[in-house]
Amino acid sequence: MTSTRRNFIAGAGALAAAPALPAATTAEHHWGDVRLAVATYSLRKFSRSQAISIVKDLGIKYVNVKSYHMPYYLSKEDLTAARKEFGKAGLTIVSGGNIGLGKDDEDFVRYHLEYAKNAGIPTVVCAPTHNNLGLIEKYAKKFDLKIAIHNHGPEDDHYPNGASVIKRVKNMDPRMGLCLDLGHAARTGVDVIEEIDRFKHERTERGHNAREVSRRLDAMRNGTGLSKGIALDDDIVLRVYWDEVLSKHGGDADLNILRAANKIQNDNPDRPVVIISKDINLRLRADAMGLRAEDYESDRVVPAELYSDTRELTRSEERRVGKECRSRWSPYH
Repeated sequence: MTSTRRNFIAGAGALAAAPALPAATTAEHHWGDVRLAVATYSLRKFSRSQAISIVKDLGIKYVNVKSYHMPYYLSKEDLTAARKEFGKAGLTIVSGGNIGLGKDDEDFVRYHLEYAKNAGIPTVVCAPTHNNLGLIEKYAKKFDLKIAIHNHGPEDDHYPNGASVIKRVKNMDPRMGLCLDLGHAARTGVDVIEEIDRFKHERTERGHNAREVSRRLDAMRNGTGLSKGIALDDDIVLRVYWDEVLSKHGGDADLNILRAANKIQNDNPDRPVVIISKDINLRLRADAMGLRAEDYESDRVVPAELYSDTRELTRSEERRVGKECRSRWSPYH
């Protein structure tokens, strides 16, 4: 995505992050007690100190830390020191991850959750399998960690949306929960408002969180209206796009996204409308309709930028790398 103003078309009834339209230019900020955090995965090309400085300059106080900035191989003492760096800058670590827990192996699960405990990460955002949930629950209880299973859309064979997570964890320990990615959930064809509503009646922390999301969205409206847009920053407005005619089509979620994008483009001919998706077929269909479609760029890996198995170091580089890593490399890198 090369545009500085981002459009995310989530289809009828879905939340959308879109550039400010004329009707929304006067929208005010209504954050209330919403705690905005930066996922340091977005800053993975920067060192820990650089990432901390960037987040601090943004005026944001909370972070979700990725292993780029607190590597798995660090000792407990080094993880404590790294955490103190964030704290010294006035940043609070609220969660860590996404941690890929794709192996049904107890040592593998224990290794990563013990890392979270040693790092002082209270909530682990992760992507497990169906078969290792029991192991994750075991160590979540042992280390007193909250587990937030991240849904990754239609390509995710295990957890494409929120309902697929709740189905698996609803009878497990209350520490087992959901990190609901609204964009990925919308790509599966669900109505994300209904997705939240489904959880709110639970007498668990998940139910409490769902009720809180609904209350906060309601408070953020403050007379402006989600359909008109609520300003989140200088360029982005949170909107709920709903079209009664489109909503009656049902069926193919991708087709509804294309229909919604096409209608928004026709209604706003002077503004760019961009569908951002990792679904190649959706991008091809969009192009065939004359719609602009792009892939995510933030998670792309350029093979040429990856290290090979060996690297020749000068004496000064060897000392620096050795001091930082102390030869404690993860068996799971």
